[in-house]
Amino acid sequence: MTPMEIAQEMLSHDDGYTMSAEKDGMVNIGGFLCLRDGDLAGECRNRLLLTEGFAGTSA
Repeated sequence: MTPMEIAQEMLSHDDGYTMSAEKDGMVNIGGFLCLRDGDLAGECRNRLLLTEGFAGTSA
């Protein structure tokens, strides 16, 4: 299996996942939250605006 196929198979079993980029060598802040449920994603985005003051781009 290719790395893409492995990732797709692993993530096909999840409702969502997160990744912290705070310790990445390129950036000192950030990360992402991915959710299948669009309504829940919108609620999280609204809460992010209240706590962080901004939300990044979304697909």
